[in-house]
Amino acid sequence: MAYINKEIAQISTNTVFLKLKADAFGIEKVHFSFVHYDSNTRKQIKAIEIFLKFDEFTYLYDMLTSNKLARLRQSSLVKQKNENKKYPDVIYQSPLGGIYEQQVREKNLRSDGNAISRHFTIQAGSKYDYIIRAMQGAGKTDGKLIVPLGKAEDNISVPVSAKDLRKAFNMVDIHIKGFIASQYVKDAYNYVANNQGGYQGGYQPWLKKAMFITARRRICLNMGHIPLLKTDLYLLFHKR
Repeated sequence: MAYINKEIAQISTNTVFLKLKADAFGIEKVHFSFVHYDSNTRKQIKAIEIFLKFDEFTYLYDMLTSNKLARLRQSSLVKQKNENKKYPDVIYQSPLGGIYEQQVREKNLRSDGNAISRHFTIQAGSKYDYIIRAMQGAGKTDGKLIVPLGKAEDNISVPVSAKDLRKAFNMVDIHIKGFIASQYVKDAYNYVANNQGGYQGGYQPWLKKAMFITARRRICLNMGHIPLLKTDLYLLFHKR
């Protein structure tokens, strides 16, 4: 699948922003790029890159559009007040991902040999409806997850209104649906065995011939003609 260098939407303030990108659509993931920058120099201070699978994004999008996220937000604020908490509870947490130990060592990203754990959370804000907080730190592989070891070493918090979050997520949803539709048009999901015992997208030549023969037979029958088996066998096995 081709690489797509597309920024779908951006949520920003004076010092932080979150870009939602399509550059990982080829592996069916949405790229959440959190960036903290200096408002005077406009230079980047730090960034946290997180990738969410299509199915997980769709689940989160459904929480937003069904108002489940809003109800959880309200419940967390009530609980915060009743229990005299400093901050409201997290109402959504993304799956634990990041960079595995081997990749960290190969790229010399940490000196302690630990993996890099990354995820983001959503909770109610005070001035804004929601706070989306990306966290990154030392981690340890646990199956397919990369579990954090201790507190996060870096975090970037992006405040956002319910309206702006819905607008951004709406655009991502539209792009995901468009991308998946385009893959079906390209036969990218029709996997057939290749000569090396693996799989590749698209139809094999023999299958294309078989589909052509099937279509030809249907046309002949619709016109009242009887298709000849001999002709069909020739078309199927004759090399061009």
